[in-house]
Amino acid sequence: MLTASLSGRLSDRVGRRPLIVLGPAIFLASGLLLAGANRIWAILALAAFNGLGLALFWPPFQAWIAERNTGAGLARDIGSFNMSWTASHLIGPVLSDGSMPDPPGCPSSSARRSPCSASWSS
Repeated sequence: MLTASLSGRLSDRVGRRPLIVLGPAIFLASGLLLAGANRIWAILALAAFNGLGLALFWPPFQAWIAERNTGAGLARDIGSFNMSWTASHLIGPVLSDGSMPDPPGCPSSSARRSPCSASWSS
C-alpha cells in the first residue's frame, strides 16, 4: 500500500506511461527469476520486487483510465477494467492446469489438488 501511494504521486510527476511500462517489466523479470530461485532469501527478495512491479503499475493505470473518461463512461470503464483482470485470475489457472502433466499414479488433473500432488512435487 505504501509503494502504491508513492507510485501514484510519481506518475503525477513523470507521467503515466513510463510506470505503466516499467511495472510489468519488473513483475515479469521477478517472476522469471523466481522460477530459478532456490534460497529463501532470494524468494523473499524477488517476491518484494514482484510487489513493487504491481505497485508501479496499478495506480498509474487506474489514474490513466480515470483521466480518459468522466461520468457514466468512467463507471463503465472501471467496471470493464475490473472484470477483465478478475477474469484473468479465473481463466489463467484453468488454462495453466492443462499445461502440466498428470502426476504419476494419479488418475486425473484434479489429483493435483489432492494428497497425490504432494508426492508428485517431491
